[in-house]
Amino acid sequence: MRVIDAGYEIVALSGVHVWHDYSFIGRNVGRYRAGICNDLVVLLVRVPLLILIPALALRLEQQFRLARKINRTPLCLKGVVDFLRIAPRLWRGRRTVRMSSIARYWALPPPYV
Repeated sequence: MRVIDAGYEIVALSGVHVWHDYSFIGRNVGRYRAGICNDLVVLLVRVPLLILIPALALRLEQQFRLARKINRTPLCLKGVVDFLRIAPRLWRGRRTVRMSSIARYWALPPPYV
């Protein structure tokens, strides 16, 4: 979103795919907790206040749904607690993107097209 906010254009390349595998085989599961926290931090520092609460609620719901599916609910909860601990310190340094940039981001074609 920051790239869009800076005025750059995003170009979709058909046939180019990035696959994000949710398997924990060969991965450090402790990083999952940090990933949850980081995902929420990104929202806190980038999303305008107007849509911050709904965005956080939606992301939490998505994260908990995935955590249940892959049997990682305790790690997800710990990641959320980590986020809640650091959120007050991050609040002062928020650098949000413009709503128009978010609208342009949402208008991009799905990555799987």
